Order: sequence, then structure tokens, then C-alpha cells
Amino acid sequence: MTDAPSIDESTGTESLQIPFEGPPTTSDDFDWDEQDIAKDSEWLAMEDNVDFVDGMASLSVDEQDTGYLGVASGAALLRILQPDGKSQLPKSSVRNSRGSNASKIPYQPDPNVHILDAMVDGYFRTYHVSYPIVHEPRFKAQHAEVIPRPEGNGWKALAYMVAAIGAFSSAAGPGVADVTLFHAARSQLSMDDLESGNISLVQALTLMSNYLQKRNKPNSGYNYLGLALRMAMGLGLHKEFPKWDISPLQMEIRRRVWWTLFVFDIGATITFSRPIGWPHEGIEAALPLNVHDRVSQ
Repeated sequence: MTDAPSIDESTGTESLQIPFEGPPTTSDDFDWDEQDIAKDSEWLAMEDNVDFVDGMASLSVDEQDTGYLGVASGAALLRILQPDGKSQLPKSSVRNSRGSNASKIPYQPDPNVHILDAMVDGYFRTYHVSYPIVHEPRFKAQHAEVIPRPEGNGWKALAYMVAAIGAFSSAAGPGVADVTLFHAARSQLSMDDLESGNISLVQALTLMSNYLQKRNKPNSGYNYLGLALRMAMGLGLHKEFPKWDISPLQMEIRRRVWWTLFVFDIGATITFSRPIGWPHEGIEAALPLNVHDRVSQ
């Protein structure tokens, strides 16, 4: 898309029309491909050289390969501030070959071996204070096998994601520990896991979504968030029932997961300026309690 001058009728002078959104410029559709960006060592080396990103650290001024971004998106604002259309990164340097062996990152199925306690502590020290989607005492007790871990692959993926975000949010400088842990988390899941549903899996998908946005894969994160929201509604996290025989802790976790999803989903809608996917009716879940995790055991 090019900027076209127009005549200001009040002054008779030319003015530059800055496009906010428009049809695709180089293809027939809003295709995008974010494979391998997060684990690309070249990308990690380039992070300090990125000169123009929005508040999500994800959107480019250039429309190519970004998917649909609406008129109120962060990218539209960037085009106002930087109307020459300079892209934040050369596209050729952000994508690896699909056949690269780098995608085959080995992982250890047992989180006790692979996840360092320091990374888990880093998660609860930094990230958890803003997004308390995981109950700290219960998770740490499961991690230490003091109490049984939930069945299925969801909890393993969640454990890896807790460590990955802990490594990312508490790192003093660029590193790859979080990238390896993310791929270990993703490797726990398959399409078969979408044929079951549990809160651990919703938590894992939600954290994957937010992590991918932080690692400059906004469309991938957007898709993971959609999966988490659909599964949450399938689990009835939006509902509460009179005389429900459920523990206060279990109810609190359900509320936390649901409203954390709300924060991320509405935030993504605003950032990308895409149609809202949050349900307008039928939400009965109360807000979480304003209590510390150690009080709500």
C-alpha cells in the first residue's frame, strides 16, 4: 500500500494520507507464517537491534506476513508515527526453513529433571503477581510430588510453561533457556489432546499464548488463546451454580483462570483490532478474591 497525496480544500495544499488498514498488498490473502521465530538464534541476537515495536513487542509497520490487523491496532498507530512504512525487521531474517533440524529440540518428559526450581520461583516472583492463573502452593506441591499431579499431558505442558516464563521474565539478558522449555511444553501436546479438556490444559494454552506474544509470534499466540477460551467454556468456567459442592480453592482457581483469559482476550482484541471473541452473555463467574495464595489454600 502506498501513501497518496490529496488536496486539502481549506488550504489548497497537498497532504499525505496515511493508510490505517487495507487489502493485502503482496498476496491474495492475509497469510502469515511465524514458524521457528521464537527459537531462531539469529532472532535472539537481533532483539537489541529492533528499533520500532508496539507495546506488545510484536507488530510490524509492514503489513506483509502479519495477518489481518484492524484500523485500531497497534500497527495502525505505528504507521501514523512512522509513515514511511519502514518495517521493524527484514522478513527474510525472522523465518527459518521449515525443514530445519533446529525444530527438533530434545526434551525431558519428567519436569522434575528438566525444570529448575529457580525458574519456577522466578515465575511466581515476577509473572504471577500480575497474572495469578496458577495457584502457587498447589502447583509447587504437585511439582515436588507432595500431592498427586493431574493426569494427562496438560499438567506437564503447564509445568514446562511455568518454567519457560519464569526463565524469560527473570532473565538478566538474552538467553535461550525459555525457548527450549517452550518447545518442551509444546511437544507434550498433540491434536489428540484437544479431544479432552481440563483446567491444567487451559492454563497451559493460556500461558503459551501470552509467551508467544512476548516472543514476537502474535498470530500464533492469538490462536492458542482461542483454543484456551473455547476449552474454558467447554469446562463451564464461566458458570457458577447455587449449592455447588465444590471446594473454595477449586472455585477460586476456576475464577482466576476465567478472568485471566478475559484480560488476555480483550487485550488481544484491542491490540490487533480484530472482532471481539469474548461471549457477551451467559457469564456468571464471580471475580477472584483479593487474597494471597497462601491464604486461599
